[in-house]
Amino acid sequence: MHIALTHLRQAKIGGTEQLLNALSTHLASRGHRITIVCRSHQEPPCKGVEFVRLAPPTWSKTSRILAFARDVERHVQQGAYDVVLGLGRTWSQDVLRTGGGTYASFLEHARRFSDTPLERWLGIKESQHRAALEIERRALLPHAYTKIVANSRMVARDLVRRYAVSERDIELVYNGVDLARFRPRPGAERTALRSELGLAPGDLVLGFVGSGFGRKGLDRLLAAMPEIVQRESAARLLVVGGHSRQSIYAAQARNLGVADRVRFLGARADPERLYPACDLFVLPTWYDSFAFSILEAMACGVPVITTELAGASELVDSGSHGQVLPGEAGPEAIASAVVAWLVEERIEAARKGLRERAESYGFERTLAQIERVLEHAASVRAQRARS
Repeated sequence: MHIALTHLRQAKIGGTEQLLNALSTHLASRGHRITIVCRSHQEPPCKGVEFVRLAPPTWSKTSRILAFARDVERHVQQGAYDVVLGLGRTWSQDVLRTGGGTYASFLEHARRFSDTPLERWLGIKESQHRAALEIERRALLPHAYTKIVANSRMVARDLVRRYAVSERDIELVYNGVDLARFRPRPGAERTALRSELGLAPGDLVLGFVGSGFGRKGLDRLLAAMPEIVQRESAARLLVVGGHSRQSIYAAQARNLGVADRVRFLGARADPERLYPACDLFVLPTWYDSFAFSILEAMACGVPVITTELAGASELVDSGSHGQVLPGEAGPEAIASAVVAWLVEERIEAARKGLRERAESYGFERTLAQIERVLEHAASVRAQRARS
């Protein structure tokens, strides 16, 4: 098949971007012709993948996402594709993957933690939010798609509730994990990783990974740190991810008196070396359609503390793999869950089950499922063309 994959950008970092690259490589290896339709790109993820760049001049983020959606519509109508998969904010595709969940749910649960108070007061992002909602509305109109790929049951429920999408049109495909890259590092190898990070042998290490600090709940994790440290004096928190307002969170840690227990490591290209050095992974997110980091931590044998507003929490058995907290859990609940899991025997007992659960969700399984959805959609498209 000649398959078009549409997304605003192709890059090496970012959850959707990583899936775009892996899926392109998988489909190309299966003999399909792959064209990535995007606004910006880096080098091809593998030999033979083509790019179509749609990048007219724009003056704002709002105009940029709207222009891209319109340009994709014109392009795919003219292009001789067998099937089109949309990975971003577009309304012209046979298969829509709602990788970020519904934008309406993001606004409901996480907007107040993602937009700054000044942005909310001045309404700086209002036009951007309206544009994203309009694209989402058009993409989910009846007959605008053949199939929708949801990466969690939470997202599937949102689609049905908010946009009256039929359950028959939704394919549940959980995100996958690279099981060779993300793996446990026992014994001396784990000790060496901890030493590289400047950790002492007796440190009890919490890990947090994510670039959207507000949406992913770093503020409430920091607010829980004083109680965690009071009850476990060896507790330390490693924060990985780039954020333009990192200084605000660093100031919060100082004001709470835990700055010496929190280290901001910035964006890293090697999270697979961070997870195994941690005793717990904590992501008290306000909204994540899935959260790759949860499955990555599990693949490394690290127990997870998260909330029910992460799609990947559906893979976490509370009490066996960690703890799933209510979406509105406060610092006290987070601290209690963390302290309850900062027990060496409990962590060690959970490691095998964590890895086994992750092994059921390898990346190859995810890619093969998406390929089957594309084959079905291409067949439907061909039948419609003949009729």
